Amino acid sequence: MHRNAILLIALFLLLGSPALAGGISTQNLLSPQQEVTGGGADPFVPAPVASESQGFAKARVDFDRRFSSVRVDLQYDRLDGEVTRLHFHCAIAGENGPIALGLIDTVNADFDNSDVVTLDEDAQTISGRLTLDDFPETDACADAIGQPINNLVALSRAIDDGLIYLNLHTDAWPAGEVRAQGPF
Repeated sequence: MHRNAILLIALFLLLGSPALAGGISTQNLLSPQQEVTGGGADPFVPAPVASESQGFAKARVDFDRRFSSVRVDLQYDRLDGEVTRLHFHCAIAGENGPIALGLIDTVNADFDNSDVVTLDEDAQTISGRLTLDDFPETDACADAIGQPINNLVALSRAIDDGLIYLNLHTDAWPAGEVRAQGPF
């Protein structure tokens, strides 16, 4: 009886846990209505913005089962400007925050991972796979949300906790044209 209970618990853990069964996959819609007016003197926090864009984007974020990589696929349409940056930022809904992990950044090379992330302006897509090696050397999230975001497990948990947002910046809206707040 005891052995059967242990086997059932082990089976539940293996099949019931998304992290072990096949990773975590999330989706969300980025919209200008989620952008935040405000900002601060910190260069990593977006400056004031009140996007009136009609643009939008759909993002899919897939963590592999070992949290050794995350795949991001984003499709956008009707943006007011050319894409300049795409980042995961750390902050709760209604607030701006510092960059946790950059995907594309034509402004600041410290957050640019265009060696593993592709921007296709004709297809209006951004896609790529990031690993622990792609995180910035310094973590600004601990001060912003009370926990570091220095690996993919921490990023996934923070997304689920609503502490991360995905922000797509353009030359028309440098602080961000469309945004999606986690959980995705």
